Amino acid sequence: MGRFVRGVKDSKIVYVFNSQLIPPVTGGERYDYEVGRYLAKNDYSVRFVEERDVFQLRRKGLTDSVLLILKLGCIANRSVMVFDGGLHKRMNLFCLYLRLFTGTRLIAIVHHLTSPLKGGIWRGVIDRVSEWLFLKLMHRLVVNSNYTLNQVRSLGIDKCTTIIHPAVNLSERELRQKKSVETVNILFVGYLSRRKGLDVLLKALGEVKTGNRRWNLRVVGKTDIFPDYAKYCENLVRDLGLKERVEFLGRLESDELEDEYKKADIFVLPSLHEGYGMVVREAASYGLPIIATRVGAIPELVRNGESAILVNAGDVNALREALEKLLDDEGLRARMGRNAYLTVDFSYHWENVGERFEEFMNADTRDLQESRKRKLRVMIVIVDLSIGGIEEITSRLATNLPGKYFDVHFVCWRGGGPLEANLEGSRVKLHLLNCKGWRKVLAPFKMYKLLVRERVDILHGNPGTFARLSAWVAKTPVIVSTVHSVYLNKKWWQVLADRVFTRITDGVICVSNAVRDFTIMQLRARKERFFTIYNGIKIDKFLDAPDKVKARRILGLDRDRIYVTSLGRFSTEKGMDTFIRACSIIKSKRPDIGFIVAGYGPLEDELRELANTLGLSEMVFIIARRDPEVIMSASDIFICASRRAGFEITIVEAMASGLPVVATNVGAIPEVIVDGETGILVPGGSLDDFAREALRLIDDREMRVRMGMAGRKRAIENFRVERMTTQVAQLYWELASRKITRFSHLENNSKYL
Repeated sequence: MGRFVRGVKDSKIVYVFNSQLIPPVTGGERYDYEVGRYLAKNDYSVRFVEERDVFQLRRKGLTDSVLLILKLGCIANRSVMVFDGGLHKRMNLFCLYLRLFTGTRLIAIVHHLTSPLKGGIWRGVIDRVSEWLFLKLMHRLVVNSNYTLNQVRSLGIDKCTTIIHPAVNLSERELRQKKSVETVNILFVGYLSRRKGLDVLLKALGEVKTGNRRWNLRVVGKTDIFPDYAKYCENLVRDLGLKERVEFLGRLESDELEDEYKKADIFVLPSLHEGYGMVVREAASYGLPIIATRVGAIPELVRNGESAILVNAGDVNALREALEKLLDDEGLRARMGRNAYLTVDFSYHWENVGERFEEFMNADTRDLQESRKRKLRVMIVIVDLSIGGIEEITSRLATNLPGKYFDVHFVCWRGGGPLEANLEGSRVKLHLLNCKGWRKVLAPFKMYKLLVRERVDILHGNPGTFARLSAWVAKTPVIVSTVHSVYLNKKWWQVLADRVFTRITDGVICVSNAVRDFTIMQLRARKERFFTIYNGIKIDKFLDAPDKVKARRILGLDRDRIYVTSLGRFSTEKGMDTFIRACSIIKSKRPDIGFIVAGYGPLEDELRELANTLGLSEMVFIIARRDPEVIMSASDIFICASRRAGFEITIVEAMASGLPVVATNVGAIPEVIVDGETGILVPGGSLDDFAREALRLIDDREMRVRMGMAGRKRAIENFRVERMTTQVAQLYWELASRKITRFSHLENNSKYL
């Protein structure tokens, strides 16, 4: 196989998608068009191949098809070729040819996997196998959402994948107040196919009972892609007696579609299968209340019960009830429309999408693709696997390092713990040294023996002082350490030991810039050895959490109360006592508010006693639960009163759950929270400040929704475990290229960290 081209800007880009002539209005076609247009506009040598030319492969004889493939191969040779992921049925043979005989770099933009709704069982199996082969042949993938990323991984595709979200087509506008109307306009946007579920919407409307309330349905979308289905929908309208109320508008231009959004009162997307749902974001930008299905990335875009009503796909009765609810309640429509509008980031344009795609293409991942002579053997060392933030993050790092490139060993020198479950079913090899009590002195010797036996390339300690010593004696090529917090109370001899061992450490990972700056100052070390990599969490766990009603039922909480929550270790530095004292001030002004303290630790009895003393006997204590997503989902506001913080993972979990956060302005917290946008920072940890800001959020629902959605967006973009793992893997490869001969051809990747 040929090598990758070295510079994307200097090479040719062959771009295969629907058309470069007619700008699509919305959907995946618009995404492809905007990316291609950006590349062409920014001086890239782009050659467009229209999809209709590719379709001709199916109509040609074998000889003509082979000749056309060879011709396209000559065009694409030693270039970058970008495909729409939906072309897999027609391009597998061509892509196989490119991989075997050319130096072409293959990239696919995947909007969603093949719908399981097309054809019968056998056709579904054939489509899925074809899609799997197509994605396997790609060098890199771009997906539009976490949902699509998980779909790709469900096929066993383990390769470099980047999430680049679509943008809203339209510029920012003021939210217009909807006037009271006699006839409610319902809008559907999407090409007419079974996947979009228009027939489900029509059946639901056929059963709607709204008294004297009149409604009209306006259907926008192409009818020529699946003409049989379009005809079926037209017949269904006639059979249901809805001919006077339903109008098929066909494909509209951008300005015509904008007029339809402005005239609409309710937006409905009853898709049975969806990758992202760009039209949902567009409808929200016009302040429309939304009814949609719980499919694809839609639950990432809107919040059920606040900006939208989400129903199960294909459920006619649930869709009918949602329609009746919005048709009969003008106030609910206005409130949901306002909340939907607040979720839209108008600063994110198609230009930003193009910039991110350009950055993605220029990222030189040749090191990850070419160094396959032997996997890098990595040994990650930690004290144990008891419940805790460091243990959770480290175990997730181990399981997310791609098995294709890394052979991972996980060592607990004291013993195991409950979080061993995180490693079950993975490729990670777990070693328990059981060096407790006086046996601690044996730990360095056991580590040395293990390092030599497994021929480890990289030792990664957390921070692993004695492990680094063992690795140095065993002549392990690369030594890495992670500093998880700002350690103010170290004894002088501990600081001295760290200074010495930092000299034999090739890379020190710090979980925030605050930790990095403090550690460099404390150890008087060279800055070049230190790298900032933020911790990441499993975002999907929080996006897929039970809704508020179900979560409260699980925890036995009042369904209608507003709950203020804090979660963390019950220790002095976490400031749980400050949180409880602030709650007493809040309760004195709003006795209807509920409070939750969740976590575990040595101060549990003291905190319970403090709560009782302050008259907070109804405060809910949740001890050592391993499902923070349920606790966050049941809450409305999150407070973090930490006195010092390296990186508060609970803040990221709260943001991923769509909660506004009030937190102390210390350590790395200002790096996580954008003050006034995703949360509120309290200087000095004042009780009165905590109480005042929490009361502001309690009284202002719009602020809670706005900050919650902004926080969720920030968490998804910056604090995913996949992002953390990729950055750590790149650091591993960079250090390996310096110290290990067989990887010496690798280039420096630090610019991508």
